Amino acid sequence: MIENISDDLAMIISLNKKYKNSSSPWYHQGNNLSKILFISGSIGMGHVTRDLAIAREFRKVQPNAEIIWLAGEPAVTVLRNAGEKLAPEAGEYNLETDNILTDASNFSLNLAHHIMQGGTIWKEAYKQFEIVAKREKPDLVVGDEAYEIAVAFSNGQYVNMPETITIFDFVKSYPMSHSPKEMLVIWMVNRSWHKAIHRLPSKGIRNAFVGEPEDAPDEKLGLFLSNAKESMKGMTFLGEILRFDPKDYTDKKNVKAKLGYGDGPLIVVSIGGTAVGRPLLKLCAETYPLLKKVIPNLHMVLVGGPMLDLSNFTAPEGVEVRGFVPNLYEHFAASDISIVQAGGTTVAELIALQKPFLYFPLEGHYEQQICVSGKAERHKAGVKMIFSETTPENLAITIEQNIGIQTSYKPIRTGGEKRMAELMTKVLAG
Repeated sequence: MIENISDDLAMIISLNKKYKNSSSPWYHQGNNLSKILFISGSIGMGHVTRDLAIAREFRKVQPNAEIIWLAGEPAVTVLRNAGEKLAPEAGEYNLETDNILTDASNFSLNLAHHIMQGGTIWKEAYKQFEIVAKREKPDLVVGDEAYEIAVAFSNGQYVNMPETITIFDFVKSYPMSHSPKEMLVIWMVNRSWHKAIHRLPSKGIRNAFVGEPEDAPDEKLGLFLSNAKESMKGMTFLGEILRFDPKDYTDKKNVKAKLGYGDGPLIVVSIGGTAVGRPLLKLCAETYPLLKKVIPNLHMVLVGGPMLDLSNFTAPEGVEVRGFVPNLYEHFAASDISIVQAGGTTVAELIALQKPFLYFPLEGHYEQQICVSGKAERHKAGVKMIFSETTPENLAITIEQNIGIQTSYKPIRTGGEKRMAELMTKVLAG
């Protein structure tokens, strides 16, 4: 791979020559620079934050490239705040988050049930995508967890479309119960993975994986299906995608001062980009008075994100309640311990920062329970918690045991945003 894509002038010249002479029906006629249609996964904020990191790196190669975004909430809010160009359909596109909020209850979300409900949403999203793609005529489509494209592709419907790169951070689904219906749904999802992966070599679509080869499960996707790890050999393994350089946040005292925190111990609690984690905020608020008895100068910050209205949230004195925090990783860096819902991007950021943390995977959520938790365990990072078995009393004990400890996690491979920008450049250059 090219280590310094910003200096790869030869590739840029080649790219511009190609599009100057292109006769492709997808060629963007307005200028010789590339036009990207970027679809950002709408569940939570982990996808959109890493997508913005990719866009930033890509613009180092093509400063004048045009990027148009498709997403639903809460990603649209993040993109709008970042000054990005949104397609008119954004906001009403792929309303998966609404479906998530309907399916979730008491810090539990069964993904199989969500998938059953989400099939109609993906079909409608794909229809909207086709309209946008034919109108905008992008040179390249990038879809981060764009299941509407993945499903259409696995069924052979993705035809006469631009060159496309899809991004995923897990490749196998798991049943979380012995329900025959759930097991059948999961098998069908894994069959779609199998079909999509084996269809790749002959089509103008590529898959990129956020993570390392060791994150790929060395097991069959299901009965009569291929081995997941073997099937992923044709993918590009990006490593982790970060918005920041961890080396800039090694001095906790300076980061605390920058953010206006005092010298006392700091706990940062975050539930990600949906309202599903509200019970976790409540649990931590109830735990604070117990901790205050043994750590008198303790400060706790509860971060609710853009999809949760905290105006009526009652918190003890000494607990700060916030909504959306744009650069939350800075607050993680300032913390003495963080308590989080087990989102993949959040866990990767905490591992990269070498911060002590407790993580609560949503119950019934196989990606958080198996894939994200498996990554944390491989890196010997964090403490996995079970929400339904956690009380304020035992949470207080676990926090006391881990707050401010020195960590030595196995390092993660960073720089995925640069590798993805490099892959985009190579695809555009043909």
